[in-house]
Amino acid sequence: MEQDYIKTQAIVLEHIIYGENSIILNVFSKEEGIIGIFINNINSMKSIIEFNVLSVNDFTLKKGNQFYYLVDYDLINSNFNIRTNYKSELFSLVIVDLIKSIFYNEVCNEKVYALILKTVIFLSKYSEDQYALINAFILKLVSYLGYQPSMFYQNSHNRFYLDGGFVDSDGEYYQIDNLHAKYMIYLMKNRYDDIVNKKYESINENEILKFLLKYTMNNFGIEYLGSLGYLEYL
Repeated sequence: MEQDYIKTQAIVLEHIIYGENSIILNVFSKEEGIIGIFINNINSMKSIIEFNVLSVNDFTLKKGNQFYYLVDYDLINSNFNIRTNYKSELFSLVIVDLIKSIFYNEVCNEKVYALILKTVIFLSKYSEDQYALINAFILKLVSYLGYQPSMFYQNSHNRFYLDGGFVDSDGEYYQIDNLHAKYMIYLMKNRYDDIVNKKYESINENEILKFLLKYTMNNFGIEYLGSLGYLEYL
């Protein structure tokens, strides 16, 4: 294959309509990081389903000045089940928001790529444990990128504190009780196979998710995440 052609596996982050018959795919590529793929004459493609958010394809591309241009593709996984209910669709938006906000164009991270692939598979398969999965995803993501939170115990207040750069509006470290600290430690250190088989009684998973998103935004200098506002409707 000539040098200006590449073949790469990639996860679709979004597609943007361009004109009447073309689209631009923003994808997270295993080898190339975030890249834009220009697809002309979309109506001639085999099917649009392969280009839905968080679908996975093998792409053959030709590199241009601004975009990569689609030469051919093969579907690996449509991940269609992730779009069958509101919660899983929202959590897929959380994943996309974070990846688009953290990674620069053409900066790859194969460990993060593998994490996304596995997370999407589990979100598609398990409908009852999705909060635990998305919380675990965020904890594992930030730890892979060097921001692993450490939780330390202060006996005089019987509280756990979350260290790692996050402070609340009063300038104090975020406080978290013993139960929720143990929940987060468990998610961070265990495999998805174990996480989906464990019950989380008395855990406010939605509040932990909102906190983890704010924690991530603080550490990576992210000013806005569109998915954060939708969590109020869960």
